Amino acid sequence: MTSLLSQIVAKFVCWIETAVADIFNQFIIFLAAAVGAVANLMPNMPAVPTLPSWASTGISWVSWFFPVGTLLDVLTFLIAAWIVWIGVSTILRWFKIVQ
Repeated sequence: MTSLLSQIVAKFVCWIETAVADIFNQFIIFLAAAVGAVANLMPNMPAVPTLPSWASTGISWVSWFFPVGTLLDVLTFLIAAWIVWIGVSTILRWFKIVQ
């Protein structure tokens, strides 16, 4: 009798867990639809204005002498390596490997 009762309770608990998960999923779907509706109400972004030819030429000359893209790549790598080192050194300090 207790085995049958525990099976019934287990099944009932499973139904409750499934219902809670379904309600949570429906809430997430509702939030996504609400955010999408609000985003659709916003106006379109204006087009980017075109640069005059002299400005475009000047920017390309500056970029040739001072490679901004390469500088950003190097800085991004250095910052990422620094963040990784902070994480690794914290873990190593937790295990008392470094001081």
